[in-house]
Amino acid sequence: MFGSGIAKGLATTFGHLFKPKVTDEYPEKRSPLATGFRGLPRLVYDEDPEDLRCVACSICANACPVDVIHIETHRGPDRKLVLDRFDIEAGGCVFCGFCVEACPFEALTMMHGFEIAAYNREQLLWTKEMLAIKATPRTLADMERIHGPKEKEEAKKEAVTAPAKTAAAAVPGGAGGEASAEAATATPPPPRAKVEMPPEGTGTSPEPGAPPGPADSLSQAPGPAPSATAVGESGGGAANGVTPSGS
Repeated sequence: MFGSGIAKGLATTFGHLFKPKVTDEYPEKRSPLATGFRGLPRLVYDEDPEDLRCVACSICANACPVDVIHIETHRGPDRKLVLDRFDIEAGGCVFCGFCVEACPFEALTMMHGFEIAAYNREQLLWTKEMLAIKATPRTLADMERIHGPKEKEEAKKEAVTAPAKTAAAAVPGGAGGEASAEAATATPPPPRAKVEMPPEGTGTSPEPGAPPGPADSLSQAPGPAPSATAVGESGGGAANGVTPSGS
């Protein structure tokens, strides 16, 4: 009916008009971050920060819709790819999570860091050393939340546990023989551990035990401090590398 949309909109407005107002005195007090918040993309490692899970396949860079992931590699003595460079331009990142979804090696996650304001775009370039973070229950939970339910993996588990009529049938593509029979009777790998999403955080501290990243600190991203002249000309700096109009 004509005018019903306007009436619903005004009802929502007046409903909020009489609710108590909530003001957080940032940065002394911070509001809790929602469970679905997607912040800083990070590179995951298990034990050694130099030994990242990333295998330099460049799938994440190809999946990025804004082309802000830059990867450089070379072939090692064993002919495997070695990751030389993994940079993310925060000034153009839209925090969509496509890179995390596309990664087949679970080498990327998105943390809860959101303080990424800087005076210039050079400070918004995150290198692989800055992005490295240890695999913890929270980082893995953030990764699982972005990936969503993995129906294919559940189907594979059911196929492994289901009895096969022949040894060859138990091996995908197996045509019989000793190799197929040995693979069919081998002990299946242990089930993948399920990670539960921890309660919502308050956004007041970085991941426990992880090296500080550019958006996990209360200060600005690492980079050269602007001179007094530059700050005066730009009117006090810019957020996310964007200079205010009129500067």
